[in-house]
Amino acid sequence: MPAAAASAVAVVQQQQAAAAVVGPQRQKPAKHCSNTCYKANDGVCDEGRPPSKVAEAGAAGAAAAAAAHRRSLQGMLNGHRGHLDRIEQPQPQPHQGQRRRLQEFEGQDMVWPLLCDLGTDCADCGAWKGTVPEGWGDGGGPVAWIRSEHNATLYARQTATPKSFLAAITYHKADPDVSAMLHHYGAMEGGINRILHHVLDGQCEAAERAGRRAAMLDVGASFGYYTVQAALYGCRAVAFEPVRKFRALLDWTVHAAGVSHLVDLVDKALGDSEGTLPLGIPRDGTYWGLASIHGVNLMGERETKETITVPATTLDAWDTWAPADLRREDLLLIKMDIEGWEGPVLRGGAALLAQHGDNLLLEYSPGIFERRNMTDFAPQVLLPEVMLALLANGFAAAHLPLFAYAAPWPPRHIDPAEPLPAFEEVTEDMLRHDLQALQYRQRMEVSPGGCPLPEELVAKAPAWRGCREWSYGAHPKGFRSAFGFNTNVWASRRRSAAFKQHMRLAGTAALFDEGQDMKIWTSVRRPGTAYGLINCTLIGAGHVHLFRCPCQPDAPAECREAEAVVNRLAGEGRMPFTGPNSGGDPA
Repeated sequence: MPAAAASAVAVVQQQQAAAAVVGPQRQKPAKHCSNTCYKANDGVCDEGRPPSKVAEAGAAGAAAAAAAHRRSLQGMLNGHRGHLDRIEQPQPQPHQGQRRRLQEFEGQDMVWPLLCDLGTDCADCGAWKGTVPEGWGDGGGPVAWIRSEHNATLYARQTATPKSFLAAITYHKADPDVSAMLHHYGAMEGGINRILHHVLDGQCEAAERAGRRAAMLDVGASFGYYTVQAALYGCRAVAFEPVRKFRALLDWTVHAAGVSHLVDLVDKALGDSEGTLPLGIPRDGTYWGLASIHGVNLMGERETKETITVPATTLDAWDTWAPADLRREDLLLIKMDIEGWEGPVLRGGAALLAQHGDNLLLEYSPGIFERRNMTDFAPQVLLPEVMLALLANGFAAAHLPLFAYAAPWPPRHIDPAEPLPAFEEVTEDMLRHDLQALQYRQRMEVSPGGCPLPEELVAKAPAWRGCREWSYGAHPKGFRSAFGFNTNVWASRRRSAAFKQHMRLAGTAALFDEGQDMKIWTSVRRPGTAYGLINCTLIGAGHVHLFRCPCQPDAPAECREAEAVVNRLAGEGRMPFTGPNSGGDPA
């Protein structure tokens, strides 16, 4: 058996052992063995997992192999096979048990085609000993369903996470997001993963919990990458995933990892009220992770396959969705990555979060709404408002810059022994400056509108015309100044073990220090740094002043002339946020 497959066997055996302890009302692990998959008896284990018993898998002979080949052709004609299956394969031959194996994909020795549901390719894989997904119809489990309904090609990938498991993914070019990252690297969002490890490791069954497991809520669970990791640390996990296509991969992964006794799947979206919500589904070739309420993070028909209506509930309606034996005080972590919908979910969980939940990992995406409708300020205002509510309830907030930490590029190995670095803090003052900036933009763009910037500025620096750049209206002391389109935040309650042991805060995240004179146009604290905390050398000469940068030494004369105007107007209190009549603080 190849080394990679042997490693996967060890992981699966460990996870099956973990599944032996089953709570009430849970499916009990059992032996599942049928040959109902169309790929059964072809000599290759097509369940995306290592064969459980190679000797048991060697009973089929030439007749079974020929029958498998006929079924293979039948499946191709019926259109139930993904495009990878259509690659020409050698004719099956009579074989013995040692040839019953996993077939590696595109040179990745940890990626295998996933063509059959657990326990349905028994002759080739051996019996599946564990639990299996339920509720996927008469055609079989989630693999058969998604292949039939969506003609999706699936794979199983052993992850390179601190707690390794087999994850179901789709073809990496159909989903160049989660599937591509897992396919190529076995992990994603390394910084988020490191925080997850430090928050959960040793805390899921801590002594002070008196025998109760801590819980994690995975809001926007997608394929279950974080859901399963939380369960492998020993926590209970509630996964909110309203998209059935994504839930199919999630359900397979949960059972393949042997953690179904710790996981509850909720087929609803969260928001600030109960009812229904429209949810945009991306086309293949577009990031599947861009599925979003109202389709706000999809670029119209070019990226949207369809819009579906999904049931919705709130965090505060705990008793309507939580398992009966799960208590609010069990809540240790909420992970939330829902493409701009974090604000309504946090508003709908205000009562819960006032008392419960020690940690939140959040995506923070004002750029979605700035891009979609610059004059619709309600969702932009909501983001800093819900963050202020968290701080008022005793949370501290750390900025996790997207590429510098949260999801570093290129990806780096996740070392669980590596301590977390110091993070820059997101403060109340910063969030209030963001609200101040939105009020300024409201006056400039909507009421009374007209973008009345000084005429001499517009004449010398055409990039300022029309208020079409988010940067003109970003307060340099606000959180919005610290990133471009979106970013990530870790909020931890100051009384919690995670805050005391792992969250180190050093400085604030904004471009300007709170004490900087606003009439100085560029950052004193971070010289040569632009909005988004990027190097000023990356900004074109026509936009440097919009992004709070000076002209570069080799800049054209026009840049110097514009800079002189900007500095003079700032000194006069006529540039944005430099005086009481330009969005700044009262004199």
